[in-house]
Amino acid sequence: MAVLTYDQALAAPVVTKVITRIKTPNARFQEWWGVQPGGPNVNQYGGHMVQWDIMDRVRRVARARAPGSGPSTIALRPIGIQTAQMCRFHEKTVLLDERLFRRRALGGRWGEIDERGQRYLAAQQRDLAQRFRNAREFMFGMMLQGGFDLKFDGEDLIPVKEGSGDLTIDYQIPAGNKNQLDMLGAGNIIGAKWSDAATDIIADCLAINAANEQLHGFPLRHAWCNSTTIQYLSANTGLKNAAGTSNVMWTRWDRFPGRSVEGWPDTGFEVVFKGLPWIVWHVYDAGLDTTTASAFEKLIADHVVLLSPDPDPAISEMAEGSEIVRENRLSEGDERFGMTAWTEPITQPAGFELISLDNVLPLLYIPKAIQVATVHW
Repeated sequence: MAVLTYDQALAAPVVTKVITRIKTPNARFQEWWGVQPGGPNVNQYGGHMVQWDIMDRVRRVARARAPGSGPSTIALRPIGIQTAQMCRFHEKTVLLDERLFRRRALGGRWGEIDERGQRYLAAQQRDLAQRFRNAREFMFGMMLQGGFDLKFDGEDLIPVKEGSGDLTIDYQIPAGNKNQLDMLGAGNIIGAKWSDAATDIIADCLAINAANEQLHGFPLRHAWCNSTTIQYLSANTGLKNAAGTSNVMWTRWDRFPGRSVEGWPDTGFEVVFKGLPWIVWHVYDAGLDTTTASAFEKLIADHVVLLSPDPDPAISEMAEGSEIVRENRLSEGDERFGMTAWTEPITQPAGFELISLDNVLPLLYIPKAIQVATVHW
């Protein structure tokens, strides 16, 4: 592929449109739980720290007393306190006036003049905002798998998968809720590989749901995996038998709703099997690049299934922090929560900076509500 300079690209008289060879990345984790910017499960906190109290519901039964006796004295319920610090994302890009003024409009024909490079500017703003949305999607997806790392790169901190960086953000999902799921300490629930068609996947899911009742009380409702893993269920003998004589073993197999900003449909699916009608299977093959080598890496690895209850802010939400932003030297400054963007002029040389900022952190209040199952090994 030929590499053109900026001036060559904008001067080419045969260019009639702008194309992208990569669809805007998905944000299904955020949209599903409602933690995208402005979503219903976003909670705004002031500053860079967040704190919450922990007071569990009681399962003990009341004590009986003989007639004529006083009440039994019980201890006060203990209260725990948890604190966390926001992840602060902060990036900018520099646009010079001489590169914008009286240029051919990006995607336009030769002879058209875009006085301030509006299309080019809008494209740069969109891409900068997308990087921040990608960071939120990555963090929330990794939270559902136990956590993520931050890798030091000079003064930058790059979010990477757990075990690949220098600083770990651990969401304290119990060890028994990972791998083959020894959730109650009585042995692995997933004792056989799901890739074996004879494995009783229905019994495994029922056992996981029962363990959830004992650990926290929220029912199992959702399972996330990629296309490799969903094929294990499609070939499973028990699920086929539970569907009866029908050749179709699912009640629903639909594409994810919604489209990208380009108008392209999502590649993912939502599946409900007849033998497991109370679980929605989300087939999600999306991936992001968290390295400096432009390497695509799936958010959900092969052979991994993420299990959870219905989205609920009592279980998890997105916390947005805040800080004071001054858009120029004359500005008095104002407090901005979560994701925000602005421009600042520069004079030597003439131009301006596009700046974006996001103080944000996914919070997992009930780590036991999430399971990270390895179903093939």
